[in-house]
Amino acid sequence: MGAGIVQVVAASGLKVTMIDKSQDALKKGQDIIQKSLARVAKKKFPENGGQEWISSVLANISTNLSVDVASKSDLVIEAIVENLSVKQKLFKDLDSICQKNAIFASNTSSLPIGSIA
Repeated sequence: MGAGIVQVVAASGLKVTMIDKSQDALKKGQDIIQKSLARVAKKKFPENGGQEWISSVLANISTNLSVDVASKSDLVIEAIVENLSVKQKLFKDLDSICQKNAIFASNTSSLPIGSIA
């Protein structure tokens, strides 16, 4: 889910940083995005394959291994494992480093958002 969220944000023209625990996980996410963009471009730009559009979307994406890069973000969307204590720890860490007016969002599908907060 995280790669899809990153792709949608980047395709909307916004800068986005994909953060994960390992370089392998980041590479996997980037590969998912590349394949998905190619499928979208094929439909959206049948005449030329949309390589320029793909490049512009990819230019909006950066990657990092440290959550510390979120410190200056206006919006943080969490899409990690569905484990309450792990999500709580992440949001606690984010709360200590992010701007006071940063918006936190969760991609949780099974945990009550109030419990995470």
